[in-house]
Amino acid sequence: MRRQFLRRRKAWLLALVAILATIAAVFLSALASGPGRVALRRCARTGGYRKVVLASGIIKPAVQVSVGAQVSGQLRKLYVRQGERVRKGQLLAEIDPTLQLSDLRNAHGAAGQRQSAKAGLRGHAGAVPQSVGARAGDESRWLRGEQRS
Repeated sequence: MRRQFLRRRKAWLLALVAILATIAAVFLSALASGPGRVALRRCARTGGYRKVVLASGIIKPAVQVSVGAQVSGQLRKLYVRQGERVRKGQLLAEIDPTLQLSDLRNAHGAAGQRQSAKAGLRGHAGAVPQSVGARAGDESRWLRGEQRS
């Protein structure tokens, strides 16, 4: 019985020594950190994710499309910004039609002048062959020595 009592006593003593050692360790670490030290805590929060790549080389697009106009001129209105995604057939810009309208008016005027000249030539077409034929007859008679009467 005495042995059991000693065993229990040893267990209690070991437990007491362990507790005192833990308290001493906490107390000594608090003294070592100093009285002016304050622990800062912040709560976690969501934020933006940014990935930065630093590299050198050539970037090649997966698909490259050349956009061109059928006419040239100054832009009147631009419907998209650089880098914006567009769909096939979407109107991108409006070109000022002043120069094209001027060219169209000039072409209509030139076409009208050609029509007038053509109509004038048709009016003279009947007279030209007769005068050419008459001259040819006169020359052939002159060469034969015939006189005109």
